[in-house]
Amino acid sequence: GVLIGGDTLSLSAALDKKRAETVAEERKEKAKAKDTSKRNIHLARLGLTLPGDPGAEALSAAELQRRELAWKQKKDKLANPNFVVSQTRLSIRNIPTQVNEKILKQLALDALTAKGSKTSAKKEAEKGAGKGDGTSGGKGALFSRIVKHAKIVRDEARRDVRGEPRSKGFGFLEMQTHEQALTVLKALADNPDVLNDHGSPGRRLLVEFAVDSMAKLRIHEQRRQVGLQQQRRKEGGAQRKGASQANRLQEVIVTNSKQGGRQQQQQKQQQPRSQQQQQQQQQ
Repeated sequence: GVLIGGDTLSLSAALDKKRAETVAEERKEKAKAKDTSKRNIHLARLGLTLPGDPGAEALSAAELQRRELAWKQKKDKLANPNFVVSQTRLSIRNIPTQVNEKILKQLALDALTAKGSKTSAKKEAEKGAGKGDGTSGGKGALFSRIVKHAKIVRDEARRDVRGEPRSKGFGFLEMQTHEQALTVLKALADNPDVLNDHGSPGRRLLVEFAVDSMAKLRIHEQRRQVGLQQQRRKEGGAQRKGASQANRLQEVIVTNSKQGGRQQQQQKQQQPRSQQQQQQQQQ
């Protein structure tokens, strides 16, 4: 081949204008597809039953309207490349006001440990059975290992009969893994039976993967890293303090030992003198 400045010169046929535009468009589409994959766009529609979808006939007109509105709002957000679909965080709407974070966690855990479930959470439940905190089935000990975070959004200006901020009817569940989140979504979304034991039989939850702001995620990660650093410094300080105290204790022991040795030496030196004095007095 031809060398220029030590580099091999590569030649290819020139493209006409139309073909060059086509190639440029193809590159844009590939870049867009790659960006879409990173943002988990393929998860955006999961859980949202729209008119014409299987199961839509079981929903009322009002329920379908709510899902259409949710899909429109999500599409508007995702038109901005700074938003991504979370793989582990679920958005949940149409939550009854009596449902709190503890019940929300229990719904997730029940979905993951239901008969026929093949998720790793079921194995966790079998290992952790009986180690609960008083919740049904002894599953409460699994909350922290499976449900990363649960939140009911509340209105601080309105209070319920207990004087607590009133639920706005929507919230979030964040699971430890995508597998768990997908299982919970499939079990809870549009299921008329999940709230039968919680005072709202037949009520259907609107469940979908939540949309996150990448800017907020970065801030959250930065705060998490700062928290970890502070914790490490705190632990390191405690270790250094403990080591310092141990060193001081050792110094005290050594000092006392030396002082004791000197006192014994002095006593030994004083004993012959005392004996000599006694003999002189006897003479």
